[in-house]
Amino acid sequence: MSEAPEDLGAFLDDAWQLIGRGTVDSKSAANRPALATVGAEGPAVRTVVLRAADREAGTLDIHSHRLAGKVAELRAEPRAALHVWDAKRSLQMRLAGAATVHVEDAAARAAFDALPEHGRTIYAVSPEPAAEIDAPSAPAFDADPWAGFALIRLRLERIELLHLGRERHSRAVYERSSGWRGRWLVP
Repeated sequence: MSEAPEDLGAFLDDAWQLIGRGTVDSKSAANRPALATVGAEGPAVRTVVLRAADREAGTLDIHSHRLAGKVAELRAEPRAALHVWDAKRSLQMRLAGAATVHVEDAAARAAFDALPEHGRTIYAVSPEPAAEIDAPSAPAFDADPWAGFALIRLRLERIELLHLGRERHSRAVYERSSGWRGRWLVP
């Protein structure tokens, strides 16, 4: 997207195309968005891997260890946001909604079963994520990976897009109602 967007629908279509590519292409800007949550100590941001996107449902999936801080934060306060910056397109995406944490249910099982064997290893870590250790080599990967797995599904309520064009900047926000209602904003 080098040209400034002129059409709200096309702008949103381009964003969903980038999001979809992020689920399958590790070189895509949308593959590793920043996830923002709110914890006891205030805002927390970390990079995650986008695993699935469903435009019709308006959902985005990421995976986590069930004992990770983000899981506890989302259980206490499900509002969350993802941030994507695509330098090639000069496009910022802010994606906000409510997250549901799935463990030991059908949604989590389907996501876990879709992972290759090597992709499951991280969920077998012990001790749990963020535990203090003596050396980087100290964690073992000997726990049951299924017991450590969590699926985080973000149901989007708001998508904000900002294109930083050479001639002009363009900004739009889309809110879920019946479908996505968009409107232009001052950049």
